[in-house]
Amino acid sequence: MESKMLARMPVSRSDLISRLVGEIYGEAPEKLRTRLLEHLLRPVSPYTLIAIPGAGGMFAQIRGRNAEWQGFWVEPADIAKVAVRDVIALLEWLQRLRTDSIPGLVALVKASPALAECPAAMALLALHDPQLQA
Repeated sequence: MESKMLARMPVSRSDLISRLVGEIYGEAPEKLRTRLLEHLLRPVSPYTLIAIPGAGGMFAQIRGRNAEWQGFWVEPADIAKVAVRDVIALLEWLQRLRTDSIPGLVALVKASPALAECPAAMALLALHDPQLQA
């Protein structure tokens, strides 16, 4: 009963973006998951990532492994630890910080042939491209 009520509740644009990116992450192949996480984590310091509810410590460890901003990378073992709910929490938090991660993320999704048939990817692109909404 509660899930049906939640499904009918209005969702903000930022919540919708967080959920769509979570779905995209869940459907993406490992290589693309790596690129998505690197894009989202790169502009943020490890110390700031600790504040993410539930997953902050994990993201801080991934990001803090290499303190150099340009030399940062996500390893396959990291991907195995990061669940869809963690990515959703990360996106919710990044949007509260008002980072510029979303436009770059949209470009990354748009350029990925692996997501051409992904409904969540198509929905995210439609949110950011008024011509696709028609």
